[in-house]
Amino acid sequence: MAALLLSHPMLPVGKHHKAPTSTASLTTLSSSEGNVIKNSHFTSAANSPLSTNRRSANYQSTIWLDSYIQSLQIGFTEEKYTSRRMELMEDVRSLIRQPRGIIQQLELFDTLRQIGVAYYFEMEIKDLLEFHGFF
Repeated sequence: MAALLLSHPMLPVGKHHKAPTSTASLTTLSSSEGNVIKNSHFTSAANSPLSTNRRSANYQSTIWLDSYIQSLQIGFTEEKYTSRRMELMEDVRSLIRQPRGIIQQLELFDTLRQIGVAYYFEMEIKDLLEFHGFF
């Protein structure tokens, strides 16, 4: 039986920081299945009550007033953009309703999630997942 003690600094030591350390005591045991390493004790300075001194940033306040930001015009609120968005959403709904394999459906749902529009189609996705027995 052998014991191993590890000491590992977690952050670089700087003028304003103390170096926290983690230590672990591991025991190597022999068994019929080979050597087994058992973690018998673990401590971390991050869990200790000591506090670290951190510098506060000296950020300047913004020159943009809320009233100015609210007055900015968004260029995509016109009727032509709104109607095009609705057309595209209907196209996606028809893609969701098209009969296809479950793998292709899940890949479509994942793609919609990755591009950030899946929340528009939550009901359609939920209905299809219920149909396939996932809920």
